[in-house]
Amino acid sequence: MDTKIYISCSSKDISAAESVIEFLEALGVPSSYVFCQSIPGHLMPIMPNDKNIDEEWISQFIHSQLHIIKLFSVSYMQSYIQGEFFQSQLAEQLLYPVETSIILLPGLTQSDIHRYVDRHVKIIRFDVTERTLNEYLTQFRDKICSEFDLNPPIGRQWSIIKRKLVYSIKEIPSMPIRRQQQKHNSISSNLKKEKKDRPTVFLSYNWGSEKTADKVEERLSPLCLVLRDKNSIKPWGSISAFMKKIRQTDLVVVIVSNSYLKSIACLYEIMQLVKDDNWNSHSMFIVEDSAKGIYTSFGQVEYVKYWEEERKKLQGAISGIDPALTTSQAIDLKKIRLIQLHIDEFMDCVKDSNNPSMDIAREAIAERVLSSQKESETEAD
Repeated sequence: MDTKIYISCSSKDISAAESVIEFLEALGVPSSYVFCQSIPGHLMPIMPNDKNIDEEWISQFIHSQLHIIKLFSVSYMQSYIQGEFFQSQLAEQLLYPVETSIILLPGLTQSDIHRYVDRHVKIIRFDVTERTLNEYLTQFRDKICSEFDLNPPIGRQWSIIKRKLVYSIKEIPSMPIRRQQQKHNSISSNLKKEKKDRPTVFLSYNWGSEKTADKVEERLSPLCLVLRDKNSIKPWGSISAFMKKIRQTDLVVVIVSNSYLKSIACLYEIMQLVKDDNWNSHSMFIVEDSAKGIYTSFGQVEYVKYWEEERKKLQGAISGIDPALTTSQAIDLKKIRLIQLHIDEFMDCVKDSNNPSMDIAREAIAERVLSSQKESETEAD
């Protein structure tokens, strides 16, 4: 399986993207394996009428090892949060890249972006000591060279390649970006003020638990805005776009059932939340009787086995078939792999939580919502 690199950036950061491409090519990465929607010669083929990515090309991408490099600036972050990036839609389709790297451009700090990125993602910062930056870039070089089976440049050759990238990135003006940041902070502040009087709660559940979800929503509706699929997704609306909202809400209520723990859609939805640090601090669980096995190691192992069997079955079913004919199935396979990576952490969190019984769960959740609202009001003051 070959490797492809996708550089995701704002159209305002073309010079930075060009510098990264020059860096990759200097390492020996073939130019035809590097894609960036903002750089001529590295564009993705797009259908002229509906702007959808060519299906044959997508199938090739899905069946490749994918390394996404995101160039984070304030303009990128604003568009990324608002879901305006075409390349972000691509990442959603490809689902789970083998590797993701972030290059933090001047004007932003790591604290500015921590809530928007997976805690496991490698971040290359240029506002550090020379020694630390050298470590960042050396690790980045070694990872890229390993993916493409290249001999890493060393000595004077490496110094020249590295120095050129560092110089070009540090030359990017930071003052305009900081002014943008102030504008962005002002926008964020206004949104928080609008939101503080009515907290948002995301309700995650399997349709088999719809009656329980209805009861929870009935209790919470007078207190907060409840986001759930049947109320928030219009007919033919995007389910994946709705799932992204789980990371933007104040609290999350997860109704855990046996069907939930065996559903690709449900677990992929919750895996969007698990990506965040301290995700469990704003999560509440209702564990139905069908999922009580989650409280024991033996019960958890059964779910781990289930997903391993699902992976084997799907992988076996599509093996030997032209990749262009199994695009959606390949996406599901990557979803399963993502679930396998994080389901243990999710189950342990549920097991460790003092989950109230079904009879008192609704009132306990309502109290938590009211408490959260008071905390937000205190912070705002």
